[in-house]
Amino acid sequence: MYGAPAGLSYIHEGIVDFPEEFGYGFFLAVNPAFFMGLLFLMAGYFTPSSYDRKGSDRFLADRVLWLGVTILIFIYLINPLMQYALNGFKVPLLNFIWSNPFAGLGFGPL
Repeated sequence: MYGAPAGLSYIHEGIVDFPEEFGYGFFLAVNPAFFMGLLFLMAGYFTPSSYDRKGSDRFLADRVLWLGVTILIFIYLINPLMQYALNGFKVPLLNFIWSNPFAGLGFGPL
């Protein structure tokens, strides 16, 4: 298990017993709670100056560009390739995509 509990991770290597699962769960509960808060604090600190410098239209256009392109790359490129890899490369990539057109679509960690 590499992160997400109860089968939500991309990669699985065997069964994880209670002590390890508890340790992973504790780490994944505490770590994001601290670092996501820190990330939001920093974003909130720098957002007003960026907004004032660019103005509302340019600021929103930049946000849509950066976030939108990132999400589209993940949804249409990275996640389908990860799903293909999880399938075990059993069929050629184009056959996998043709037979499962929506298998890789998802926001994942985004």
